[in-house]
Amino acid sequence: MRGQHSQRGVALILALLLMTLATVVAVAVASSEEFAIRRSSNVLLRTQAREYLAAGELLAVAQLRPLAADTTAPMPMQIELSWPLEQAGKANIRDAQGCFNLNALSLPEGQTALAEQRFRRLLDLLDLPTDIADQLLDWLDEDTETRFAGAEDDQYSRRRPPMRAANAPLGDVSELRLLSAVDARAYAALEPLVCALPATVAINANAAPPLLLMALAGGLRLGQARDIAARTAATPYASLDAFLADPALSGVVLNAAGLTVRSDWFMVRAQVQIDQLVLERDSLLQLQNGQPRVRRRWERVGV
Repeated sequence: MRGQHSQRGVALILALLLMTLATVVAVAVASSEEFAIRRSSNVLLRTQAREYLAAGELLAVAQLRPLAADTTAPMPMQIELSWPLEQAGKANIRDAQGCFNLNALSLPEGQTALAEQRFRRLLDLLDLPTDIADQLLDWLDEDTETRFAGAEDDQYSRRRPPMRAANAPLGDVSELRLLSAVDARAYAALEPLVCALPATVAINANAAPPLLLMALAGGLRLGQARDIAARTAATPYASLDAFLADPALSGVVLNAAGLTVRSDWFMVRAQVQIDQLVLERDSLLQLQNGQPRVRRRWERVGV
C-alpha cells in the first residue's frame, strides 16, 4: 500500500509539472503571436504612411512643374500645399538654395576664396570659432596638408574608432559634427543657415535669411538685412541686378558671384499621422530639363 501511495504521489507531481510546462509554453506561444501581430500591424501602418508621404511628394512635384517650365520667373521661398488626402497630414515646399552651400568650399584651389570669406564672416556673426572653417576646408580638400587650425588624417586616425578625412564634398550637413570644433551649440547655430548641394549651386538671394545676407554683404546691418528679407519674401526680385539695386545695399561691399534669384533645388517636407504613428519625410528635388526630380529622401518618426 505504501508503494502504491508513493507511485501516486510521483504521478501527481509529474502531472503538475507537465501542466506547468504546458501553461508556460502556451503563454510563450500566445505572447509570440501577440508580438507578431503587433509587429505586422506596425509594418502595415508604416507602409500606409509611406504611401501618403509619396502622395505628398507628388503634390509638390505637380506644384513645381509649371514653375520649372517658366525659366524667367523668380522662385518663391515657401509654398504650403493643400492636403486633399483622407489621413491627417501636411506638406510644404521651401527653397533649398536660401542657404550657404558648404560644398562651394570644395571647388578646386583658387576658386574658393569668396566662399571662404563668406563662411568666415558667417561664423563671426554667429560668434563661432574660425577653427571650424580651417577644419572644414581640410575635410573637403584632396591634399593632406593641415591648415593653421585644421585637421587631416593624422588627427582623425587617433580617434576611437579611427577614421580619415573625407577629402570630398559633403553628402549631408550632419557631417559637420565630425569636426572637433563643431559641438552641439555650433551645429545648432549653423544647421538652419547652411546646406550641402553640388558645389556650383548658387545662393538664392531672394531666399537668404538676414544673417546670411549679412555674411554675403560686408557692412550690412541687421536691420537692413531684415528689411531686405521681408521685401524679397513679399515680392521676390526678378533679376540679380534688381536685387543689387536695393537701397539697403547702397554703400556695402557685395560681390554678385555665386548669387542668383532663381532656384533649381527645393526641399519638400511631408508629414502624415495614422493612429498614433506620425511619420515625416524630407525630399530634396532638383528642377532639371523642366521636370522636378527627387535626388534624396530622409524619413523619421515625428512627435
